[in-house]
Order: sequence, then C-alpha cells, then structure tokens
Amino acid sequence: MSRCVVNVAIGGRNQQKYIVGQERLRNQLAGETLRFYTNGYPVGCPEHHNIPFAFKAYALKEASAYASTLLWCDSCIVLGDRPLEELWEKIEA
Repeated sequence: MSRCVVNVAIGGRNQQKYIVGQERLRNQLAGETLRFYTNGYPVGCPEHHNIPFAFKAYALKEASAYASTLLWCDSCIVLGDRPLEELWEKIEA
C-alpha cells in the first residue's frame, strides 16, 4: 500500500505559525511521502473564509489519487521520536 501525509498551510501576514509548523512537520517526516500545500489550496478548493476547512477534504481527495493510505496532520502537530510505522499499520487495519 502507498502512504501519504497531507497538510495545508496558508500563512498570511499574521499567520506565519502555520507555515513554520508545516516546515517543522516536513523536517520531522523525512522519508515519508508528503502532499503539502503552502500558501495555496488544492485544485478547485474554495477559500477558507467561504467554506471553512474545506481545504482538508479537497487535499485528502487529491492525495487519494496518489496514495491508498492517508494521514492528515495539522501544522500544529509535533511528532515524537517514534516512527510512524505502527500508526500506519493501525490505519490500514
């Protein structure tokens, strides 16, 4: 099975924390397949102020064309030292 971690980070003038968090995730997830959107939405996705959080569903749907097992991570997630293998296996089960 193919696996992919998905994240969207839009960072306006007062919201750079999302971009910083995404970059932290990118570094923590070295070796994983990532589908990250930085300061842009997935194709066809409405903006957050029009339909709040629609970007999550659109990003997951788009990622599903590339991987069979998906994991959404918000930008605030801080991963521990354990590898994701056990989590991937639980998701796939």
